[in-house]
Amino acid sequence: MVVSVQRYQPDDFNKIMFEGFEYELEASVIDTIQGLSDKVGAPEYVRTPQFPKNERRYESSSITKGPKYRSKSAGQSDDDWKTFRQFQVTQIVKKEGIDGAIDSIRKHLNKISEKNYEKLRGHIFDELREIVGDDENINETVLEECKKVGGAIFSIASGNMFYSEIYAKLYKELMQNFSLMETIFQSNLKQFGEIFTKIEYCNAEEDYDKFCENNKENEKRRAIGVFYVNLMKIGVVTRKDMISIIGDLQDYLSVKINEEGNKHVVDELSEVVAIMLLKAIPVFKEDDSISDLNELIERVNVVTKMKVIDYPSITSKSIFRHMDITDAIDS
Repeated sequence: MVVSVQRYQPDDFNKIMFEGFEYELEASVIDTIQGLSDKVGAPEYVRTPQFPKNERRYESSSITKGPKYRSKSAGQSDDDWKTFRQFQVTQIVKKEGIDGAIDSIRKHLNKISEKNYEKLRGHIFDELREIVGDDENINETVLEECKKVGGAIFSIASGNMFYSEIYAKLYKELMQNFSLMETIFQSNLKQFGEIFTKIEYCNAEEDYDKFCENNKENEKRRAIGVFYVNLMKIGVVTRKDMISIIGDLQDYLSVKINEEGNKHVVDELSEVVAIMLLKAIPVFKEDDSISDLNELIERVNVVTKMKVIDYPSITSKSIFRHMDITDAIDS
């Protein structure tokens, strides 16, 4: 019997760690996941079921050989059991007005795919027209409500990296049909750099809940970056503006590299820069007129040549991540 042994080199592990790997799910698995997504994506779905605590008290006995655990319900009367067994039907409170519209739109966004895009896009447009109207000649109160809806749509659309391309396509059409969405987009684009000034790090052993929350915030920042790149691919964001955005991130990264105690911040910034550049480079290569691109690439090369011992907050992880970018540029 011949046994085949697969050997891995350190570079193989680094590549998997920083670049990930591709794995295609079978169609049946994808259908199952989509089915579950359709169910839990509904706004009336209760995501936090309540599980009553089964209280038991400890009793020591000298007669028996071991301790006894007695359930609190063990000594209950028939009336107590009757009350306990009464099933309480959960009353679903249907939201109305702006909150109801946001819930409906969220439901459509959670279900949207290439197959049902036209249908659900129509539903989302209908929800917005109910609030805004076709001429968008609205008073101040309605305007504030519209901003709330528009902000919710942007948050959902820009917060999911997996469906980022289809959300970018939808958002472009929303901006073309509702000027309010264009206003919200421009406001968020201007504030994009500010979200990176709030990068934090938390040790899972010290505060696990905060650690999980921090990871969510990191994923949200990355997803927004990818969302803007996908908008660039379809002409919403100009290539020049995208280079400027990434350049600003690199400026901030350079500052943090030279400061003490910022290794985790540098790693996160490097990850965002890498994610955005790796997705944007194929588009940049199509336009030879972008003069600022060379400066951006040079900054990447500078980081790849750094030594950990020479800078307070540079890490091997960040250096390797920038090497991934140079590999993509050269390929």
